[in-house]
Amino acid sequence: MRNLFSIAALSLILASCSTKQEQAMLIIESKSQQDIDYSVNKRRPSIGYDPIEISKGKLSSNDSIILIVPLGEPRFIKTKFNNRYYTLYLEPDNSLHITITDSSALFVGDGANINNYLALSRVFWNKCNSDVGKYTAKPPKEYGQFIDSVSIALENFNSVYLENHSIKNEKWNILTVKNECELIVLKTIYKLVNPTAFRVLDSIPKSLLNIYGKLPIDKIYLQMGMQEYFNVLELYNRFEVIFPLTNNVNENDSIIAKTPIVAYYKIKETDSLKLANEFLLAKYVSYWLSEKGITPEIDSIYNDFRNEYSNSKYLASLETHYREFYALTLGQPAPEITGVSMSGDTITLSSLKGKIVYVDVWATWCGACIEEFPYYEAIQGEFKDNTEVIFLFVSIDSEKEKWENYLKNKAIVSGTQILELKNNKHPTISESYKLWGIPRYMLIDKEGEIINNRASRPSSGKVIDEIKDLL
Repeated sequence: MRNLFSIAALSLILASCSTKQEQAMLIIESKSQQDIDYSVNKRRPSIGYDPIEISKGKLSSNDSIILIVPLGEPRFIKTKFNNRYYTLYLEPDNSLHITITDSSALFVGDGANINNYLALSRVFWNKCNSDVGKYTAKPPKEYGQFIDSVSIALENFNSVYLENHSIKNEKWNILTVKNECELIVLKTIYKLVNPTAFRVLDSIPKSLLNIYGKLPIDKIYLQMGMQEYFNVLELYNRFEVIFPLTNNVNENDSIIAKTPIVAYYKIKETDSLKLANEFLLAKYVSYWLSEKGITPEIDSIYNDFRNEYSNSKYLASLETHYREFYALTLGQPAPEITGVSMSGDTITLSSLKGKIVYVDVWATWCGACIEEFPYYEAIQGEFKDNTEVIFLFVSIDSEKEKWENYLKNKAIVSGTQILELKNNKHPTISESYKLWGIPRYMLIDKEGEIINNRASRPSSGKVIDEIKDLL
């Protein structure tokens, strides 16, 4: 009786509220045999599409709760009930009742048909995603057949649902875009796993060609918080803009430095991308900050975005991202690195102040890291009698025993070997130095300041001269 009273009372309050049209109401009722930990969030307009928490808490069995969701426009909302996730579609003035059982969620009220569809389609796509692993090692023709079977199954699923439920055309169009994004991700997975297969296009079935052909480019899907659309635009940015410009270009080639500018203006000048330019350009600048840090070229496109989109809702998060990388530029204090040696001693980067430190971030499972080790023989030989130069090898292995066994059993390079300490007291080196991957090399001067956050790798032939310039 307490819950029914609270629902009725709150409904009366909402009825008299002048901003009723800018919010939706969720009535969540538990029919589960156990307590439910719930959370509700929406996506903020940022380059990371970060979640904004609306509410979280615990719902007892046979209890209910009312949540008010602020909405200025129709949008997708993410919910979690214990370990089950549901995407909701809400419009201003909606009142949606959700009944949670031990195995499902049932929706009644405004938008019930579209939300029940979203719940059922999530089961469909989860099954498809779980099947992907069976086909990624197959030839392109067989993976194409898998994609075709998914498309047919989706058509059948949709037909059955629409025979029994009514969804307005404009809403069905939104669901169609969402499903197309899911399908694009499945297609892209094969391209990620088998990039060499796409060098011979004659062997690629039609279903795996022109992957993004049916994707409408429109910021409206970002504004409504469609996570799948955000994911696909990221893939589009990389596969259709960045990779074509960087493929077959040596990382030391002068062309690579100009790539951010070339691709940035390619996005700006492509008519089909106009409706999502603001997001794509912000995301693109963010990508290159993460990939290369702050360079004159990346500074150029960052400032172009700030000038052209001075009121952009993505600008705040992009500026935060920029400041994080500015802290890693020439002359800035090097963030602390903390690790433990084979003998159990704690060693920090700051304890090496007064030395020139060449930092190598690696792991025993990283083949590209280990391929660089033989080149240290010549480099370290050049400085073998110089006590002012330290080579600090920082392993990010998660298992200490594997790291120790590798150092004991392999012909490893000399230098100061430490295993990164990972606890709440110290940020990880990946967090401090914004690492996307390894190997990664940094050069730190005697004052503990950054000379190069992306120093040359041992095989480049440049490391000896770069260290000598500091002596």
